[in-house]
Amino acid sequence: MEEWTGMRLSYSSVYGIRIYHNQSVLSPHVDRLPLVSSAIINVAQDVDEDWVLEVFDHDGIAHNVTMEPGDMVLYESHSVIHGRPYPLKGKSAVRL
Repeated sequence: MEEWTGMRLSYSSVYGIRIYHNQSVLSPHVDRLPLVSSAIINVAQDVDEDWVLEVFDHDGIAHNVTMEPGDMVLYESHSVIHGRPYPLKGKSAVRL
């Protein structure tokens, strides 16, 4: 994370493993401070179709990111809107 940001970072929080089930959504949001840089790791999933992470860049353009188990996404969680606004279609998705 420090290499990606080019800054010395301090630990602020970890939310741990999250398990999402069929029809789960994560409303688009920005994280509260002190969270500035964040990571999502796709631990495992049993899905019928991709459950995209939607991230709006600094120009307001939406990008849909598809993750496979083992993938990690780094993003500026305090300044870009992010979420999973489309319902999960499948059994589960496990994220860290």
